[in-house]
Amino acid sequence: VVWFDSSSHNRLLLAISAFVSILLVSSPSLITMAVLGPLDEGARQLRRSGVRFASDRSFEEIGNLRLLVLDAPGVVTTGTPKVTDYVLLDGIELRELLRTAGSAAAVSTSPIARALAARASEAGEFSMAAHFREEPARGFESEIDGRKVTIGSAAFLDSHGIDSERIQDELNEFRTQGKTALVFVVDGVTRGAIAFQEDVRPEVRTAVDALKAMGIVVRMITADERQTAESIAGRAGIDEAVSYLTPAEKRRAITQSRKDAPMAVVAAGGSATDLLACAEMGISLDTSAGNQYGTVGVGGTLSDLAHAIEQSRAAAGRARRNLK
Repeated sequence: VVWFDSSSHNRLLLAISAFVSILLVSSPSLITMAVLGPLDEGARQLRRSGVRFASDRSFEEIGNLRLLVLDAPGVVTTGTPKVTDYVLLDGIELRELLRTAGSAAAVSTSPIARALAARASEAGEFSMAAHFREEPARGFESEIDGRKVTIGSAAFLDSHGIDSERIQDELNEFRTQGKTALVFVVDGVTRGAIAFQEDVRPEVRTAVDALKAMGIVVRMITADERQTAESIAGRAGIDEAVSYLTPAEKRRAITQSRKDAPMAVVAAGGSATDLLACAEMGISLDTSAGNQYGTVGVGGTLSDLAHAIEQSRAAAGRARRNLK
């Protein structure tokens, strides 16, 4: 018992196992009351508030976390990008840019493409898109009215031999504002750009501060370019941001993070369930994802997760005191 008192929190289960071995035969009811009682009651309280655990041990395990990897859309930001700004070059009119870009974007299922298509629908009917090709989290290209239309990040255009240098100043300004900028190219010539922004969720800064106060490292992963990611992370109080990741690169980043500390990945659920499966523990802000995908489902915000971790650690503390 003295040995346990001097140990760290994440050795709780080992200490309990040793204690159980000593008392298993002589005092089974005492074990239940002293150790399992606080943990069971803490888990029940969270379940009543809507938290769903993948297993009975999940409640204890969330208290041992030392690293949280946050998938930005829907966790740090709202997950609903909106068109905010345009750059128009060589006399192109906004209506033409929107109709042409929207015709290509309408084929994609990415959140930014959906936002562009929704805004562009106000400019008139779309043309039929042919030969559509997309690189996830990078950009897409298609043939619209006999012209090759390419829309994507500056890096995406560079990889296709298209120079976007003439609007770099505008793109840099968008990035420092935490916006995502897509360059609009027709037949290899840059004709404009479109900027999008997702608001940082209002509770995130407070939740991140609470997590950091508990000694938890908070890391954000995102498809956004570096400057945009750093702007978003700064507003959210997040010190580490890994940027410009494709879905496959996000999965690799999560797998790599498993080497750093006891960790979990936090995602908004839905299409991000493949990310949840890559971590030691997957935590979804969609409670319906709990159990179904072998994850922990907390309320709708990062604050709900911070509260769950606090409850787990408090219950572990009560169990530890009962062992004295």
